[in-house]
Amino acid sequence: MKKVLYLALLGLLFSCGNDIEEIKDPTTGIVLTRYEYYTDDLGQKIKDGKYTEWNKDGSLKKNAEYKDGKIEGQVIYYASKDSVLHGTYVEGKRSGLERTIVNDIVIQELNFKEGVLTGKQKFYYHNGELKSEGEMVDYRPVKTWEYYSPGHDHMTELNFNENGMSKELIGKWNLQRKDGKEEYVIFDKNGSFQYFSPLFKYDRKAIKQLSGVLLFGSKIVLGARSGNLSYDIRYLKGCLLYTSPSPRDRG
Repeated sequence: MKKVLYLALLGLLFSCGNDIEEIKDPTTGIVLTRYEYYTDDLGQKIKDGKYTEWNKDGSLKKNAEYKDGKIEGQVIYYASKDSVLHGTYVEGKRSGLERTIVNDIVIQELNFKEGVLTGKQKFYYHNGELKSEGEMVDYRPVKTWEYYSPGHDHMTELNFNENGMSKELIGKWNLQRKDGKEEYVIFDKNGSFQYFSPLFKYDRKAIKQLSGVLLFGSKIVLGARSGNLSYDIRYLKGCLLYTSPSPRDRG
């Protein structure tokens, strides 16, 4: 009788375990996603337990854990064979320190609170030298951000107001062009910008081309509906300069 009861309890224990779902590449049959789940009262599959993703070549892409349908705990994401992100989630939201490592070198350290960039943020050159650092609150830069040139020489600092706008940038900035044509950017205290340049090749007078919100991190990013233009911060004898955006910066 005791043996029968033991076997019954053992069977009940295993029947309560989570099921496993696999999603395969229809062409190759390689498993792309595998996760544990349980079925709720409505018949929906709720992720709960180990979650793994692979690339089409079979290499590992993502390792995570789910709890009642939300990511929970440490997450490892492989953007490529040389780039990996280590982060932590609490109830489905990014939380605490998140590191991105490329070729075994940390290139950025971000801090999150309830899924929002908040706290100390650091960005590094690909040789591991510090590039910029500062604090954010609700995705907005606050206080003083420090910027460094390669070689770890202190390049400049920017101080931010309550709107997340650098006090040093407020106003009109003329961009020097070899052809002498008019080009400039206007930044306001609320964190917005307007970019002016000639519309056609033979025009010399600038008209408004872009407008949006100025974002800060390792780069100044001019956000616009047509894409993002990224400009490295450069100071030369007190003048703010912008480097030309590369094609990938255009989104």
